[in-house]
Amino acid sequence: MRVLHALPRLASLAACRGAAPGAAARIDEITATPGIDVLFVGSSDLAFSLGLRGDMGHPRVEEAMARVLAAAREHGKFAGRPAASADDIRRAIDQGFLFLQAPTELDLMAAGARGLLGAMGLFGATGLFGATGLLGAIGLFGAMVR
Repeated sequence: MRVLHALPRLASLAACRGAAPGAAARIDEITATPGIDVLFVGSSDLAFSLGLRGDMGHPRVEEAMARVLAAAREHGKFAGRPAASADDIRRAIDQGFLFLQAPTELDLMAAGARGLLGAMGLFGATGLFGATGLLGAIGLFGAMVR
């Protein structure tokens, strides 16, 4: 896997985020704007704006993402996108996206907690932290008395 290191020539970084269908039609114009270093596309926002809510893998979304990537390469810019899992990150880098929105530290801590608690049988539908477990029942009771 390739790793992008900080570029010492950049004292600042300007990123342009776009997800509107109209932006895809004007991608060359947007990409040619002086001072923009990164073109970032929110795949979920893009899918929503194309009327494909939640379908980030739809061919129309993938096609628009590919156009952004091609325009970024043509103009010497970095292309960016969200990448939530290890597989997403590998796929995005393999495609050529080098500016990635990865999970937050809270997402990473929650994933670690789920793994630990799940291995102990304390997470899931019937575990201590699940919907029918002790804390799930306390949470339900708390919601009922509010």
